[in-house]
Amino acid sequence: MIFPSEKASEMIVKTESWQRIAEFYRSLSAEHPVFQPMTQLAERIEASPYAKGLYAWTSMHTLCIAQTAEPDSDKEVLRISLDTREGALILDFQETASQLPKYQHWTRRCPPEEGFSRLERFLRLKTGSWKKGREFECNRGSTVD
Repeated sequence: MIFPSEKASEMIVKTESWQRIAEFYRSLSAEHPVFQPMTQLAERIEASPYAKGLYAWTSMHTLCIAQTAEPDSDKEVLRISLDTREGALILDFQETASQLPKYQHWTRRCPPEEGFSRLERFLRLKTGSWKKGREFECNRGSTVD
C-alpha cells in the first residue's frame, strides 16, 4: 500500500513481513501455478538472514524490495517480477524514478533457479549496505552477471 508523504515527491510504502509476502505468493501460485518461482524465491528470502534487513511489498505480482522499513516507492527499489511467457525472473533496480543518465538503472533476467543467487549478487554489488542497514552505496558503472 502506498501513502503520500509530507513531501510531495515521496510515495511512502507500507512494507509487509516476509511471512506475509511468502503467503501471498503461495496463494497466487495455488491459483496460477506459473507463479511458483516467485513463491520459491519469497520462501528462500524468508528463511534467510536477509529477511531481517530487507523490507518488501508487492505491486500486483511484482516483489519490491528496499533497505528501509518505510521506503519511498520511487527510490532505491529492487523489483523482481516473472516473465510468464519465458519463465524468467526479471530483476530491475533503479535509484530513483528520474530518467536522468546520472542515476543507475539496470535490469537482469535469469532462470528461476538462479533468482536467489542473483539477489545475493545484487546485495554484494551494493557493498553490503542493504543487508547491514548502512547508507546506500552505489557502484556506478558496475554490472551484475
